[in-house]
Amino acid sequence: MFSERLRALRTGQHLTLEGLAKELNTMFPTDEQHENTPAQIGNWERGVRTPSYLEVQS
Repeated sequence: MFSERLRALRTGQHLTLEGLAKELNTMFPTDEQHENTPAQIGNWERGVRTPSYLEVQS
């Protein structure tokens, strides 16, 4: 499942939610409206939300 895999990959790299958001925004710059946030990534990990095509197209 996506949420479990995302959490495992993030924790395996010793990244916080904030650190992962910053890394993604640096690697794949977009406008401020589409930047990844720690809360958004947390929702992905808990399975509350699934990322949209725009959020994962990079």
